[in-house]
Amino acid sequence: MLHGSNHFLRGANHFLHSANHFLHGSNHFLHGANHFLHGANHLLHSANRLRHGANAYFSIQKPIEIENLNLGMVRFAAMNEVILLLGSNLGDREAYLNKAAILIEGSIGNIFRKSSIYETAAFGNENQGAFLNQIITVLVDNTPHDLLEITMNIEAQLGRHRTAKWADRTIDIDILFIGNTIINDPDLIIPHPEIAFRRFTLIPLNELIPDFLHPKMNKTIHILMEECTDKLPVTKVLTNEKVAETSPPKSGNNENSVTLFGGFKYKGD
Repeated sequence: MLHGSNHFLRGANHFLHSANHFLHGSNHFLHGANHFLHGANHLLHSANRLRHGANAYFSIQKPIEIENLNLGMVRFAAMNEVILLLGSNLGDREAYLNKAAILIEGSIGNIFRKSSIYETAAFGNENQGAFLNQIITVLVDNTPHDLLEITMNIEAQLGRHRTAKWADRTIDIDILFIGNTIINDPDLIIPHPEIAFRRFTLIPLNELIPDFLHPKMNKTIHILMEECTDKLPVTKVLTNEKVAETSPPKSGNNENSVTLFGGFKYKGD
């Protein structure tokens, strides 16, 4: 009888010991689950902050003017503001500019700003129809070479045939600037190497970003326009109603005033 009782007690002790282990393990599991939920909440909080930050960033409608502040480290790392020049001298030229803008928004990114539309005689070959030109700015995350491929595909969609230099064209899309990026590849040079020599490029650029410093030449767009020796007349034929809203604000009287937009470097930065 006593022998059976001892067996029973030993079994009961084993059971209680196992139960304690189970409870201890359950506590560890619950503790780990709480850590997991805590981490998940932190992740959701961070994701919401990222979403709110992105919404605020993409809602920017005009550049920011900041005075008396050193912003040498302020840059937009993930996105670049790209400046494109659109041109057309065949068919309904204005319609081709508008179609190109629609395709650019559909395949590259939202257009933030547009210049007025200007008319000028064909550069390099005056024995052809006059061009309409317009500058647009787009915020993109494409690589430069991807951007080049996309713009060339848009040109092809709109009937551009590359037959000879300075030939007539339904649409021409030139990549002028990609932020302050400098590229010297055989198939892509950024900034566009002809900017400083073409009034039909500089005049609409001056309308949007007169104080922007050319990354290679270290001169503002306005100065490059004043120094340009190109004599072809450039005539504004259609004013963009939104230009006044979206142009960079003029610097204040303080010489240290800085205007930033999309990572571009301006005079005084």
